[in-house]
Formats: sequence, C-alpha cells, structure tokens
Amino acid sequence: MNKNDNVIHPQYASAPGETLAESLEVLGMTPNALAVATSSSPAYVSAVLRGTDRVTPAFAEALTQVVEVEATFWLRMDQAYWSFKMSGRIDEM
Repeated sequence: MNKNDNVIHPQYASAPGETLAESLEVLGMTPNALAVATSSSPAYVSAVLRGTDRVTPAFAEALTQVVEVEATFWLRMDQAYWSFKMSGRIDEM
C-alpha cells in the first residue's frame, strides 16, 4: 500500500464567513453590530463574511466573546479555506 492511498482530498472548504453569517443570524446580530462588538471595522467584517479577507488572530479572539466558539476554530477554518482556495479548487464567489 502506498502512503498516498490514505490521503484525503476534500472537495469543498467552507469560508469562515459562511459559518459566521449563520451564527449572526441565530444571534439576531447584524454585521455592523459584530464590528462594534469585536472592535473591528464594518468593512473588515463584511470582507470576512464574503470570504475575501482572512480571519486574524485578534478577530478570532474577539469572536470568542460574541459567538462563544474557540478562537482556534475560526483560525483553523480560515487556514483550511485559504489553503483550499489557493490550490485553485474553489471558484471565486
């Protein structure tokens, strides 16, 4: 058996912004309210939600206070999404 036989090649990676948008909907929170709550600019929050900007460690940490999800979740999701995107396997939105 070849070592590469056990490699998983995902067909899809979700942008952190997709999950974050769902969380905001459940919380009844607007992107502008999230910007205020995380001390971020509305433009940055909008870019994250669209999948056109990275989740920074500071933003991920601030999110823990709003959506009560560990910062590492957002950072891992962001890394997976951007790695997948850079591989050319994600169509531009």
